[in-house]
Amino acid sequence: MFPEKRKPHPLASLTAITYARTRKAALALFASLVLFGTAGLSGCGFSSLTEDGQSDASASKASGDSVAPLPAPENHTAYPHTLHSAWGDTTLQQRPKRIVATGCVDLEILAALGVQAVLTPERCVEPQYVKDALARIGDGVDVRTYEFDPSSPYPAETFQAAEPDLIIAYGGVADYYERLASICPVISFPQADMKYSDLAWTTMVKEISEALDLTDAGQRLIQETEQAFADYRVQHPELRGRTITYGDYYGGQDGLKIMNYSGSTVEGFFSDMGFDHNPASGHFVKDQFVSGELVDSISADVIMLVDSTGTGDSGSLSDLTSLPAFQSMPAVAAGRTVTIREDDDGFEIEGQHHPGDLAYALWYPGPLSSRWALDILGPILADAVSTGR
Repeated sequence: MFPEKRKPHPLASLTAITYARTRKAALALFASLVLFGTAGLSGCGFSSLTEDGQSDASASKASGDSVAPLPAPENHTAYPHTLHSAWGDTTLQQRPKRIVATGCVDLEILAALGVQAVLTPERCVEPQYVKDALARIGDGVDVRTYEFDPSSPYPAETFQAAEPDLIIAYGGVADYYERLASICPVISFPQADMKYSDLAWTTMVKEISEALDLTDAGQRLIQETEQAFADYRVQHPELRGRTITYGDYYGGQDGLKIMNYSGSTVEGFFSDMGFDHNPASGHFVKDQFVSGELVDSISADVIMLVDSTGTGDSGSLSDLTSLPAFQSMPAVAAGRTVTIREDDDGFEIEGQHHPGDLAYALWYPGPLSSRWALDILGPILADAVSTGR
């Protein structure tokens, strides 16, 4: 659900949304009630608990909170509507109104569709493009948040108390699916071995918008985003026939990680811009890390690197860029390189500072983050392609 380098009772709302489960799931539900029932009995609010048992104030609010109304139904989705996943099926008996978004792409898709989530990880509301989308939903819209803990990414008590009737969980849910499904219906991966970077955001939009009876709105969102990239390709035909390698450099023992490996969502982003498929990208599907001695294997027309070494003992990007194997690549010799340096407040690219997390937006692209990344990288990569030619 989150990139590797960065540091989600009685059950509520079952009268509004019920779901079909197998006997195995029913047993899991009973186990969940035994495990979480005592904590859920209060029903007067919810809180995300830290490791020391203290309440996270950002998630504390009465369960009777106001939620912005959904856009009008389009009457395309027939309920009951079954949600298929790699771990089982759940069924929406009615149109869901209270939705938990466990990932940042989940949240931005909802916001772009004009839907307010009732709960999401705290960091997901930080990007300006998400704030702008939420503001368009209505003044005073305040999505409740919880602090993401990698050791407990799906806090069941917090989710239950938010009284959701749909949970969107495109993340590492293999060990948590039954727990989530015991709360309410779940949208998740169609294949067990998938991760965020393997699933196109357009697929997520189609599934989410169908579940919410907003299929037309979802299609418009996809078309508008695709049109923005199509317009860029028309304006910049110089990218046609050119290749790019995008790597994230951590330094130390980790070294360089290739992010636009074959079939990844990152490769899809650059393809949408107009870049050709890089034949070298196929070598990094199973193992994305490259040693310094073999760095020339990433050769492409443009090399884009994110400096993620920070200020610790991981070394610096110059440890990589000074290597003879790196210097020998034609793109480097011609000056067709782009470097992104991250800091606590955002990132710097071509001498200009920007707020936000560009590397995250590329690794986990959505309809809003893709447009934002295109606006930033579009002119820079077009210039890089033309350098030295």
